[in-house]
Amino acid sequence: MTQDNQAPSDRYWLFAGGHFYPYGGFRDFYGSFASVEEAVKKSAEVQTKLISEYIDGWWHVIDAQTKEIIQEGQWK
Repeated sequence: MTQDNQAPSDRYWLFAGGHFYPYGGFRDFYGSFASVEEAVKKSAEVQTKLISEYIDGWWHVIDAQTKEIIQEGQWK
C-alpha cells in the first residue's frame, strides 16, 4: 500500500534499497508508473538518493499484473 493506504494505480512498480539495510516490503516502494521506461528513469533518481545512504544497493521494476520482475539493476 502507498502512504495514503491506497493500492498503487499504475502497472509497473519500482522497489529499491540497500543490500544490507533494505527497509522491507512496501517501505522499499518508490512509486507506480504507466510504463517500464518511466519506472527505469525514476530508478536512476532513486539510486542517486540512496547512494548517500548505502554503499551498494538494488532496484526492481515489477509488473503488477503478472507479478514478475521486468527489469532490475544494482549499484556499487
